[in-house]
Amino acid sequence: MNNMTSAIKMLEQGGVSYKLYSYPTKNGPVAAMDVADYFGYSPERLFKTLVTSDHKGGYYVFCLPAEKRMDFEKSGLYCRS
Repeated sequence: MNNMTSAIKMLEQGGVSYKLYSYPTKNGPVAAMDVADYFGYSPERLFKTLVTSDHKGGYYVFCLPAEKRMDFEKSGLYCRS
């Protein structure tokens, strides 16, 4: 796979089966709400997965509803605890 993301690496290392979907991105970044529309899903059914890392090499996985934005201040509190 050419575009191996951190999330895909973690799934494969953990032996988790998954199905990868793709969509056109000719015009730059695509909002999750646009992806829901492209696949014909209601936005309530679509979640985006964000993987972050800390300076110690730890990884944190966040799943957010399509219409929500990541609050980095709040997420940092979770990562420190």
